Amino acid sequence: MSAPTTPTLDDFERSPENPLSNGGKWSELAPEWNHLQLASHSFSCSVGAIQTVGSGGQFGAMVWTETLFGADQEVHCQLTGGSTCGPTAALGEGFRLYLRAQQIGNDSTYDAYELIMHNETGPDTFTIRKIINGAYVGGDLAQVEVGIGGIPRYAMFRIKGTLLEGWSSPDIWATSALVISHTDSSISGAGYIGCGFQTNTSSFRPQIDNFGGGETVDFIPQIYRRTRG
Repeated sequence: MSAPTTPTLDDFERSPENPLSNGGKWSELAPEWNHLQLASHSFSCSVGAIQTVGSGGQFGAMVWTETLFGADQEVHCQLTGGSTCGPTAALGEGFRLYLRAQQIGNDSTYDAYELIMHNETGPDTFTIRKIINGAYVGGDLAQVEVGIGGIPRYAMFRIKGTLLEGWSSPDIWATSALVISHTDSSISGAGYIGCGFQTNTSSFRPQIDNFGGGETVDFIPQIYRRTRG
């Protein structure tokens, strides 16, 4: 079992914002992505959540730029959306988390690791991808089916050295499961963390609440936990 080792950075408990800002702590990943907005409460059971701007099928992503975190880092959040408290999303690439985002703000220079939680007509999937100079490289680095209705209520994306891990939890990290892992050395060093979505319709959108993360100091990769017993 694993849980976040870093705090919540933004609980979105404030008046709506468009674009998302929190006093300038959020920035665009790149101009090709729509920005995010702090929604009114009509789209979620929670008091405050963020969602994409734009019509159905569009993508949005932003990064937390108040702090440039060290290379070993994690990002975590609560997944919500639609008219329920659960992680309802558009069919397709609904929820996204980002690690080691670098050289942001330019469509042709930004790098990042990305965890995508796909909402499918059949079994849902977790996918790890990497973006180099604004383009996906290597296709899907890893992909795992998580069953029908498998998008979790809470999600976490971590990296230590070259090892990436995607985790899920149904109950605020009282229990959790390692869903996906992959090793990659393409993006190294410090970076920003972030989140994003794909919309469904203008009135039914995936949302993220209780965004957190930062530099990790005591994360032991799951592969080593198993080896050492």
